[in-house]
Amino acid sequence: MDSLYIHTKIGKINVNKDIKNFILDKIPSIKMGNALEVTSCLTKVVIKNKEGELLNEYSPIIKQSCMQPENKTILPIVVSFNKNEDDSLKVMIKAPYETASYDLAKDNIDICAEDFKPFIHSKSCKECYNCGRC
Repeated sequence: MDSLYIHTKIGKINVNKDIKNFILDKIPSIKMGNALEVTSCLTKVVIKNKEGELLNEYSPIIKQSCMQPENKTILPIVVSFNKNEDDSLKVMIKAPYETASYDLAKDNIDICAEDFKPFIHSKSCKECYNCGRC
């Protein structure tokens, strides 16, 4: 299945629901109301200053069960777009373990949505001692 994107002020956000070999903690979605809210398992949000230095990165997190390693779950990010009273755009990012809010007009930063590729980082252990590093 081809990826499904929504185009926003910070770039394209992938809202594809068909992710092979992973359990989705929350289904990717688009909600519209007073604010636009996009839930994604395949997009990360990168914050840089105007000089291009990386300030922060918000991405989905992958959890793998130690008792059942075939069970891999993606915890998504949620990006919300709200208009301030002065008509400037406020972006709120909810990552699995942190939340941040940025004003596109006042904060001197660049916010960009980029593709996130889910994969498990494995340690190259020769023999497993159940240390928990992986």
